[in-house]
Amino acid sequence: MNIHITPQAAAVIRRRGGQVILFEGRLTGCVAGNIPAPMMEVGRPRRPPDHYIVVEEEGVAVYLDKVLRSYPGTAEISVVPHRWNKESLSFNYREN
Repeated sequence: MNIHITPQAAAVIRRRGGQVILFEGRLTGCVAGNIPAPMMEVGRPRRPPDHYIVVEEEGVAVYLDKVLRSYPGTAEISVVPHRWNKESLSFNYREN
């Protein structure tokens, strides 16, 4: 998996502690059941360090779940416009 963090998103993450976790979560629905999908969380990892590969991107420590190494795509973290000038992060995964 490739990782891209925009400079604006990196600034937001650094203000929130400078760490982000990319992990394999589950998307659920009434028709498709549940499927594995990459997800993002800002903060320290809850699992032991041996579950992750740590990558530095734009001054942010990215904890990449080892399961995601085989995902053939790009994870992008950016800032989206929000009412009331609040900073909201967006996570988007695209397969190559």
